[in-house]
Amino acid sequence: MKYLLTYIILGLVLLPSCLQRDELAVNLPCIDNCITIYGTIKTDQNSTTPLTNASIELGWENPGIPIGNPGRLIATGLSDRNGNYSFTFRPELEELSSGKFYLRVSKEQFHEVTNGYYDIETIDTSYNFDIHLPSKAQLTIRFKNFTPTSEKDYFSAVPGFNTYDSNAPGVSMRDLAGVQKNTWFDLQDGSFDEVVLTGETAGNQYTYLNILIKKNGVRVDLLDSIYIERNATGVFEIEY
Repeated sequence: MKYLLTYIILGLVLLPSCLQRDELAVNLPCIDNCITIYGTIKTDQNSTTPLTNASIELGWENPGIPIGNPGRLIATGLSDRNGNYSFTFRPELEELSSGKFYLRVSKEQFHEVTNGYYDIETIDTSYNFDIHLPSKAQLTIRFKNFTPTSEKDYFSAVPGFNTYDSNAPGVSMRDLAGVQKNTWFDLQDGSFDEVVLTGETAGNQYTYLNILIKKNGVRVDLLDSIYIERNATGVFEIEY
């Protein structure tokens, strides 16, 4: 039992080092049995503006349960003046039969995006993956004059922005003290004249708000939007 406990402790100590991503062989040239992944990084409304000098990394991982495989970092680079990128590499056999390849894209003052791809299974093939990288802007929502009188009364405005099929983060709202808050209210929240919530949204494109108001047995569903420029703050007011 004593030796078994020792081995368990030793395993727990060594496990984190065994689960680190392999970053020892990055941007290796490939001559045969290659895969090419290429595309364009764009931003702004309708994803029409090419984005230069965005940092891109290509990797593979197998996020299995309970442990998984953190995989390896395959290549890194920057988008060119037209927003284009391209990686050519030789996959390992395991990478074609399990797990996923991923592209992680980032740039200062932009949201980081990580897209996963599970359908890369064939060598000597090219895959085109365009990525939308939203810039950052600030959203302020002012909820005004909530006066619930029954448990059915409800007031909400849920913000979001178009990611154009990229895995961009959602809009997380916080109160003036910096505490994360939901963007909906009911009888348990009580009446208020105004509640102000702020969060980080996408710049140079629309933020959409799904609005739901239940009052005196009447339900109203609305869809509204606000366009906020990059690095700017937009204020949206909604009355109960």
